[in-house]
Amino acid sequence: MAGSDKIVRVPIHGFVKLSPWEQDVIDHRVFQRLRHVRQLALTEMVYPGACHSRFEHSLGVMQVASMMFDQLRPQLETSGQLEPRFSKDDLEKARVIVRLSALLHDVGHCPFSHAGEDVMPTNPLRGKKHKHEDYSAALIRHCMGDVIDGHPANELKVSADEICTFLQNDGSLPLQLLFWRPLITGQMDADRADYLLRDSHHAGVAYGQYDINRLVATLRVVRDRETENLMIGIETGGIQAVEGLILARYMMFIQVYFHHTRRAYDRHVTGVLGHLLAQEYGDRYGARGTFPPPSGDEVRTAVQNLDEFLRWTDPRVWQAIENDSAGPHGVLIKSRHHDRRVHETSHFPSTPELDHFYEVALPKLRTMGGYVDKADNSWYKFDKSADIRVATSDRGIDPAPVPLSERSSLVRALEEVTQRRVYVPWASKEKAKRALRP
Repeated sequence: MAGSDKIVRVPIHGFVKLSPWEQDVIDHRVFQRLRHVRQLALTEMVYPGACHSRFEHSLGVMQVASMMFDQLRPQLETSGQLEPRFSKDDLEKARVIVRLSALLHDVGHCPFSHAGEDVMPTNPLRGKKHKHEDYSAALIRHCMGDVIDGHPANELKVSADEICTFLQNDGSLPLQLLFWRPLITGQMDADRADYLLRDSHHAGVAYGQYDINRLVATLRVVRDRETENLMIGIETGGIQAVEGLILARYMMFIQVYFHHTRRAYDRHVTGVLGHLLAQEYGDRYGARGTFPPPSGDEVRTAVQNLDEFLRWTDPRVWQAIENDSAGPHGVLIKSRHHDRRVHETSHFPSTPELDHFYEVALPKLRTMGGYVDKADNSWYKFDKSADIRVATSDRGIDPAPVPLSERSSLVRALEEVTQRRVYVPWASKEKAKRALRP
């Protein structure tokens, strides 16, 4: 028997409406696991309120993506002889795919989110470590078909494979779907739009605040002047809202995401996970101390690997830490004797400053177990394909938008943060400080 829509209250966006189909997707074990994966790892050691989960964030991303979609849809419906054509069915199906993709984009996160990605196995096709996006796609494809392809409410025949293709963009997306992909992964996507506000709220800081309502209200459909492809852009009146989003990301990185204590705990979490995985699996999956890969020689093997991966949650790791079975890094987390920052450069170090860091300070600290942590974070991509487009006309589909970097002096002034830090073990902190004195 068909159910009815439900409304849940989520911090930041208030009420979020869920269809019966979406409720069943949320009730699936793959999605429910996100209740037990912290959004910001051990950031709570610095900001005690930062205990929110990927579950809450995913609901928020779906809500923001829907807001953005509904702002842009009427512009496609009333655009006359638009190419490519967006039929009513195209738009209805695209909205379902956008909502489900936004909801499920993070289901592949390991315990403590990004802090655990260093112990993911190597992807043999790329020669690089798997990312959480690889696990998300594999979990959707191999474990959620029953609640997507086979759901009785799926009248538009949306498939799990289509959602995976939308998330990964393997080059086969039709233009009617490709247009919407920047809502999930782009410079002003729903993911970023949600996590900045949400992380700021829970951390108890104001750095991540920006005008999301103005941002959404000024979204425009534009046409790239070189490729003639339709794109998602912004009205001139929305420039300040986009600048606010970009500045919020910069400030949150400096004050929260790259906080020196938080980064130390990230390293300890990686050490704990490597220890537990080595105990559990040895070198069963290639390198010692890695998660099961999101693939296999056969579908059955892939499903077995994913079932094993789903067992890993924050509470499981915390239990090992509390039981003193999480190795030396677990002891440091439990005792709060995390590694200490003893030297750092400015956020934008000059060449002489970097020379002093590597040639004078670091050699004095290496014998004490000193190691380097570095930031390499660019706040805005200036290449032609990624630069946000600004509409120059007030009506219809703008055929000649200009890059935001040409209109915003603030964006042009952005610099990449390249700060370097040296950490030493807790017991060596005072000795390190003495060694650095002139």
